[in-house]
Amino acid sequence: MPRITIGPNWHFTIALAVLVCGSLFVSLNGLYSLYSMNASWIYLLLGVLVILSGLFFFFMCLFGDPGIPAEVYRLKARPYARIDVLPSTNAKGHHACYECNVYMHSGRSHCDLCGVCIDDLDHHCVFYSKCIGGGNVWYFRLSIVMFIVNMAYFIIVYGMLTMNKASHKHQ
Repeated sequence: MPRITIGPNWHFTIALAVLVCGSLFVSLNGLYSLYSMNASWIYLLLGVLVILSGLFFFFMCLFGDPGIPAEVYRLKARPYARIDVLPSTNAKGHHACYECNVYMHSGRSHCDLCGVCIDDLDHHCVFYSKCIGGGNVWYFRLSIVMFIVNMAYFIIVYGMLTMNKASHKHQ
């Protein structure tokens, strides 16, 4: 079940959203410029796919679950419920996180900024205002890659078409 989570650094998330909106504006402007230059439909289709995939990865990382264990969600959903305190270690030798009331296996870490445990924690990203972990690490990486691909695509294609148009004028 997908869960929307936003962390404590929401003002940086707004700054990132403004950057993404600016990038989207530049990309759509570039797409319109390609259309105005009578670019081949393949260039336009690739441009649309690059833009949409970049937005998809951005929003999946921004609003997706970073890997918060289900038992933490159950605990946070009922903050006033009586909670049995876990023993300090379980039968497998895992230590308890008393703030989240879960056991810490080898791939689980507690993020002090978010105040929750995360499975396969990579890092806490202040710009996304959330942890980057097992649930969203690939969306995070692909959103960065697609931002770079997006800008490179429009610079290269626009440059190629502009140079091609200029060479036809001189002939």
